[in-house]
Amino acid sequence: MTAVSILLHSLVDEIAGDGELAPQIVHRAYLPAHPSQFAELSSALPGPLVGALASQGITRLWSHQVAGLDAARRMADVLVTTPTASGKSLVFQLPILEEALRGGPGRALFLFPLKALGQDQRGKLNQLAAHAGLDIERDGAAIYDGDTPRKLRERLRAEPPRVLISNPDMAHFGFLGHAASWSPLFASLRWIVLDELHTYRGIFGCHFYHVLQRLLRLCERHGARPALIASSATAANAPEFAHRLTGREFVSVRESGAPREGRHFLLIQPSTSPYTTALQLLIRCVRAGLKTIVFTKARRITELLHSWLSNKDPELAS
Repeated sequence: MTAVSILLHSLVDEIAGDGELAPQIVHRAYLPAHPSQFAELSSALPGPLVGALASQGITRLWSHQVAGLDAARRMADVLVTTPTASGKSLVFQLPILEEALRGGPGRALFLFPLKALGQDQRGKLNQLAAHAGLDIERDGAAIYDGDTPRKLRERLRAEPPRVLISNPDMAHFGFLGHAASWSPLFASLRWIVLDELHTYRGIFGCHFYHVLQRLLRLCERHGARPALIASSATAANAPEFAHRLTGREFVSVRESGAPREGRHFLLIQPSTSPYTTALQLLIRCVRAGLKTIVFTKARRITELLHSWLSNKDPELAS
């Protein structure tokens, strides 16, 4: 066991024996460590792409990445539901970069529910493309959203990049509302990526279903049938949900080959305010030297927790 593992075991035992916190624990479990599981692709990646991955410390692909990539290569609809930070993005980055290195005409549309996710994805994909020796302007990724300048919008419509990154609202207003202007994209669209699939629920999901169906019909009118690559780390009944949202059957990739440290899971039912319990746990974790994240529903609650922490334990305020 590592020093951190020993520390965590000790801290969890301490919390479970605390007279105030212990009665609030309704379930406790330890999820054992999971070693890496690698696999080999049905056909090797192009040399420049292998080099680009190596520059980021990636010398082998995990089993779920291989399963997803092989399915995407054969234009199957793919659903990847492995945990957070398991490298799901490579499943939709590598096929389009492979297409670019071959000089093929295929393009991709990446749809993210949040702008920040799109910005992050553009940076990662363009970095890979640059290391593979590709021209970023032609074979990289560009963002088309509400903040995109008018002149750039016109250029992206006339000469779409290899990967266009956008969001559901812009897909509705920008693409469907000006369909004739997007003929070059629709005719060459080979993949549509739906990241964070679990966000498309309720009224929002209902709207997005219709937007997606209209988008797919426009592609079909231009002679293209793009494959869908969907991903989520938290969707329940993901294959069924993906089918209802898109009307398609997916190749489901569920088993992660990424390594994972052992994890302690405590389900807590606060006896008073959940913020009070969160503050108690935060103080214990930080005092134990652990990097700790507390998620709240609003910025105001975050500021309140910090204020309470400053009053309760001034040494930890910074």
